[in-house]
Amino acid sequence: MRYAPDEVTLIYRARSDEELVLRDEIDGIARERGAQVIYLPGPPPAGRVSWLTADLAARFADDEALAHLVPELAGRDVFLCGPPPWMAAARAALRAAGVPARQVHDERFGW
Repeated sequence: MRYAPDEVTLIYRARSDEELVLRDEIDGIARERGAQVIYLPGPPPAGRVSWLTADLAARFADDEALAHLVPELAGRDVFLCGPPPWMAAARAALRAAGVPARQVHDERFGW
């Protein structure tokens, strides 16, 4: 399936560059289908649960970072996948950014 420019954005959050698995494959699929990929490797902020990296959390609140990275976010469907604490933080940020609950879909996993 092809997408219009700015129609699909994948935010790939990982604790380090080494944890960004399948990056070549993801980049290839994104190019082929017209999706944008934003990689966010880095440790989480100290002392709080957040979906952000520590350096982004020093500059933005969780919901502000979403609005900065994905303009017009409130009008999009959002698909989340990750461990439960991260998912809860991302879901809270999405709600604060104005994304209706009906537009948020998730798949939880943990290890």
